[in-house]
Amino acid sequence: MHTRSQLKKQLKENYQSCEFWYHCVLYLLLSIAFWPITQWFADTTQAQSRILHAFIVIVFATGFLIRFSKVKISAAFTLNSRARITLIAAYTLLFTGYINQLLILKLANVSAPFFLLFNALINISAYCLAIASVSFFLFGKHLDRIIYTISGTFCVFLLLSTLLEPLDWPLRGITGQWSAALLGLAKQSVLLQFHPNGNGASQLLLIVNGHTYHVATECNGFGVILTSILISVMLVIFRRRSYLDCILNIMTGAIVGFAFNILRIISIVMLAPLMMNHYHFMHEVIGGITYWSCLLFVWWLFKGPVERESK
Repeated sequence: MHTRSQLKKQLKENYQSCEFWYHCVLYLLLSIAFWPITQWFADTTQAQSRILHAFIVIVFATGFLIRFSKVKISAAFTLNSRARITLIAAYTLLFTGYINQLLILKLANVSAPFFLLFNALINISAYCLAIASVSFFLFGKHLDRIIYTISGTFCVFLLLSTLLEPLDWPLRGITGQWSAALLGLAKQSVLLQFHPNGNGASQLLLIVNGHTYHVATECNGFGVILTSILISVMLVIFRRRSYLDCILNIMTGAIVGFAFNILRIISIVMLAPLMMNHYHFMHEVIGGITYWSCLLFVWWLFKGPVERESK
C-alpha cells in the first residue's frame, strides 16, 4: 500500500477517539513552549543565507534517505512507545531548562558563558526530541532510523548555528592565511593585511599581484563547512556507526568543507584579473560549483544512498 494511503487509513482509524485529541493537545502545548526557539531559527535562516542554504540541503538529503529507504507505516497517529518516550524526554528537558534558568544562576557561582551554553544545549536537545516525538506520532514507530537521523542532525545543526558569529573572524583569519600561503607557493605576489576601523567594520584584505580582495564574512567558509559536517553527521547516524566514526566523520567533513572553501577563494583570485568585467557573475558561479561539488563529494565519501536499499 502507498505511504499516503497507509497514513490516511490510520488517521481514519484514530481521529474519532478521545485519546487522539488528548495527544494533539499535548503536542500543541509543546509547540507553544518551543515557539521562541522556532522563531529564533526562522529569524536566523532569514537573516543568514548560509544557514538557510544548509537547511535546504539537509531537507533534500532527508528526501534522498526516505526515497532510498524501506518505509513502513505502523501505529501512526497514536502515542506509540517511541513517541511516548521522546515526548516524556522532551518535557523533562524542557522542565530542567526552566528550573536551570530560574534557580541555578541564583544559587551557584556559574559564569555567564557556561550557563548560556548549558541552557542552549538543554533547550536544543529538548526541541529535537520534541520533533522526533511528533514524527513518531505522525508516521509511526517503525521509521526510527530515519527519524533519529533527522532529529539528531537537526540538533547538531541548531547547536552549530549558534557559532556563526563567534567563529566569523577566526575562520576568516585561517582562510586568509591558508589562501595566502597556497598562492605564495604558486609564485604569486601575496600580502595579507588587517585594517582595523573604529566603527567596528574592520577588514581583512588579501592583496594578490596588486589586486585587492576583501575576505568578507561570506568568505569564511562557515556555510560549506557547516553543511559538510551536517551531511557527515546525518550519514553516520543513518549508517549506525560508532561514536569514534562519528567524531572522525565530523572532523573529515569540516576539513573537506574548509579545503573546498580555500579552493573557491584561490579560483576566484586567479580568474578575477581575466574576468574583471564579469567579476560578480564569475564569483557566484565559482562559489556554486565548489559548494555543490563539496557536498556531492561528502555524500559519496560517506556512502550516502544513491539507490534503494534493502535495509
